[in-house]
Parts: sequence; C-alpha cells; structure tokens
Amino acid sequence: MLPNFIKNPAVLTKEGAIRFPLPANEKSFTLEELQAIVGGNVQLIVLPNGLQMWINEEGKIDNLQLNISATMLWQVIYYGYEIGADDFVVGDCLICESKWTE
Repeated sequence: MLPNFIKNPAVLTKEGAIRFPLPANEKSFTLEELQAIVGGNVQLIVLPNGLQMWINEEGKIDNLQLNISATMLWQVIYYGYEIGADDFVVGDCLICESKWTE
C-alpha cells in the first residue's frame, strides 16, 4: 500500500526523485500530459490497492533505465501475489488515484 502522504499525483523518476505535478487544468491529466511524464506511449496498471501506475508502454523494449524506487514500491505492493511480484519498472512513472485521469 502507498504511504498516506501521497494524496496528489506522484512521479517516481528513474533517478530516484519524487515530483508532485498537477494537471494543467488542475483536475485530470490529458493523454498528452501522461505521455510527457512517462516519455512515450502510456500503459495503465491498476494496482491491487486501487491506485493507478502509469508507465511507458515500450519502456522495457526500449531498454529504459531501471526505476529502483518504483520497482521497490511495486514489489512491496505485489508481495505475496502469485503474478507480478517479480516484475520491475523502468523509466519515470506516475502514481495517482483514478480521479486524476478521468
């Protein structure tokens, strides 16, 4: 489960930084904004706790840099699940509640 301090959208960068961007309209991200955040075509993963993780759809194919922070978070969330527990995240990713992408 994500820490409670992440109430706004959070970008976990491949360099290990965390940014808290808001959409231009302050309500929900456009497709173009999501693509800019992840650096390409987007893929939505709905996490078991209901939050969304937006990643670069072709990040592994394009050999993007491993995102250690997002991977650690991923593995904590998927710990104990048969599917997904050993996966990893590359490139920058956005984590948010669904209200930010409606």
